[in-house]
Amino acid sequence: MSYAPWYLQANKLKYTFGADSDLVLGEVEETNGEHTIHIRTNNGEKAIALQTIVAQSVGELKVVVTQLNGSPYIGLLPPPRTAADFLTYAGRALRGHPYFVQGQEIHSGAGLIFSKTIIQFPYGGIGSPPFTFFNAIVADAFKDVISQYSDFAIDYATSP
Repeated sequence: MSYAPWYLQANKLKYTFGADSDLVLGEVEETNGEHTIHIRTNNGEKAIALQTIVAQSVGELKVVVTQLNGSPYIGLLPPPRTAADFLTYAGRALRGHPYFVQGQEIHSGAGLIFSKTIIQFPYGGIGSPPFTFFNAIVADAFKDVISQYSDFAIDYATSP
């Protein structure tokens, strides 16, 4: 028996974006076989930037950014066309996040630098083996939950 893949993806979101005190991550909701997680905040600027850079779906899990009262934010930023645009959005979305160090333009596109931190959580979920854990460097975990763009590369690194 295998574990539900959306459970792992939800935990990646909770242990990355969930470390931000401006954000509240809800539990996974299932509707007609579709699994959804809500990222909630009252910071409108952060919410709109998050809607732009966070993957709309992470594996089989749909990601929705809403206000704390549950209303959706109206208005998306246009998709970033350049690394500089992406870094502006990422800076807004990650401002105040304890793991985020900085964003910078690099030769291949955009670079996001995170603190040297390891996240760990039990796989858990339906059918997962007991006593197994997900371990990752924060930068690698963020790579799994941030959108990728065809016009430029995004590199993830840790601070020295």
